[in-house]
Amino acid sequence: MLLPRTHKDSAKTRFGSPLAQHSFTRRGVHRPNQHTAVLEDYSIVRLGCFREPLRSLRQIASREQFKPNRLRDPAAERDRDPESRRRRHRLRETPARQGQRQRQNMPKKKPKEPLVLEDPSRGGTCIGVVFEDHRQPVYAVAFWPGDGHLVAVCGSNRASIYAITDTEDRLELRQVYVDNDRDESFFCCAWSRRADSPLLCIAGTRGIAKIVDCADGRLDCALVGHGNAINDCCFHSVDDSLLLTASKDESIRLWNTRTCVCVAVFAGDRGHRDEVLSVDCHGSGSCCLSSGMDNTIKVWQLGSEAVSSACERSHTNPQPANHRPFETVFEQFPAFSTARVHANYVDCARWVGSLIVSKSTAERLCLWSPDPARAERLPTVQVGVEDEDEKDDVLVVHELDLPGANIWFLRFGICAERLHVAAGNTSGDLVVYDVDTCELKATLTHPKMRGAVRQVAFSPDARFVAAVGDDAGLFVYELDGGGLLKKS
Repeated sequence: MLLPRTHKDSAKTRFGSPLAQHSFTRRGVHRPNQHTAVLEDYSIVRLGCFREPLRSLRQIASREQFKPNRLRDPAAERDRDPESRRRRHRLRETPARQGQRQRQNMPKKKPKEPLVLEDPSRGGTCIGVVFEDHRQPVYAVAFWPGDGHLVAVCGSNRASIYAITDTEDRLELRQVYVDNDRDESFFCCAWSRRADSPLLCIAGTRGIAKIVDCADGRLDCALVGHGNAINDCCFHSVDDSLLLTASKDESIRLWNTRTCVCVAVFAGDRGHRDEVLSVDCHGSGSCCLSSGMDNTIKVWQLGSEAVSSACERSHTNPQPANHRPFETVFEQFPAFSTARVHANYVDCARWVGSLIVSKSTAERLCLWSPDPARAERLPTVQVGVEDEDEKDDVLVVHELDLPGANIWFLRFGICAERLHVAAGNTSGDLVVYDVDTCELKATLTHPKMRGAVRQVAFSPDARFVAAVGDDAGLFVYELDGGGLLKKS
């Protein structure tokens, strides 16, 4: 309705036609439903001013005082103003047209030079970056211990092998292994050899350690036995056919990769009480080191009589004549165990001679030594009270700062000579320390590496450092001076 009910009724009685059925534009042409608001004001105000009756609304429009030029029309005033027309035209322009018009009027500028980001690294240079196309976190990286700089990375259900070359593209993809199980996710990898043929062990969520023959490009064997995911693996330092695996099922297993038998299982009464996250074999091959979510670090004997005889039988008689399965040795008691070094998950521990380097979520690396005879050398605090855990004492040598490494499953790397250690943090930064002197040798970073660094590895000659992480990338750095070993 154009008017309230009272005005409509009064207009109908006075003029004989309802005002709601009429409407007028600015030029007086009859157009229904045009300028409704203006006509309402016009009809209400002007009709109350007349003392004489009017026969029709057309007579009202024909009077001098109601001519269109007498009426104030804001739209018409804007149309008559050239500046307002230009301003309204600019408002109707789309951002694309407005930008195009501005670019046409502006003088041409010289093309900008490409922005070169300054490399904040010190002590090394990034020589290659490769992103895996599955775009999933890459958890493991390992260098081939033989000649040639080959590096393997594991993430999702895939393992890729890259070669570091002297060409423009320093990283060249050589081989890719994809598991048929799409739900598989590899967490660790390790290299070995058999008659100079490279073997790559990969393991992860399914708890199956798979040995890949890289020379023939085929699966050599699959080691089944763990009841849950495998978090870490390493080969024996003396016998290349023996493999150690650390699992979520709270056990460490020793395998013979030639005969595919489980030689020994380290778990039980004094074993780990939660996931085992790390395992490492001593250089002499006489013992191994493990750490896990129960905050403990344990040393297991590999040179004991039972384990040594089982290793020999695994080579000579893996399948007994009576067709019975191989007799696996079960070890429940470690040679040493302690929870006094870290107060949270111990996600990585490695041997440095007779010392141990370990890491937790406290943003530091700790170099320490087992010291079970400490209670005998030091005076007892409480006379007559025996400490049940007196054999788990440790001697901390020194600590190395690792800022930003406040989450677990960030594993560091140590060079073959056990002289330098490299570790990353949640921001994608790497630091390289001298283990003996605690000197910071290098700080490595890259603008494209923004996620957490899951693992770091040294090349055999300590010339290159490789890092992988949550952003699905492989970053390879070349240390200044041709490597740390040449500097030493």
